Amino acid sequence: MLVVPIITYGCEVWGIYDLFEVDKLHYKFCKFILCVRPQTFNAAVLGDLGRIPLSLICKQRTLKFWNKIMLSPGSLKIFIIYQKYVNDTVFSNSNRRTNWFTAVKQYM
Repeated sequence: MLVVPIITYGCEVWGIYDLFEVDKLHYKFCKFILCVRPQTFNAAVLGDLGRIPLSLICKQRTLKFWNKIMLSPGSLKIFIIYQKYVNDTVFSNSNRRTNWFTAVKQYM
């Protein structure tokens, strides 16, 4: 489907956060393709088309991106930046602020 690259553009960075709207748009598009009512079950629509929810694709791409960053040749610089964000009190979870590093860490 041509809609997937458009919806998931840049999901390596934002794909770890709330993806309800992405899935909602995907379901709406799939129902449009099948010419079914909006009340049709999402699982049935995805099953008929052989699709999986885009939220899973976004999370998978985010974790692959994380792995690529950590295994890159310049990973020492990235590791130092990672340690700064994880240990910095401004970005700690005690202040209820999360950043990309801590959000990805929750899925690992």
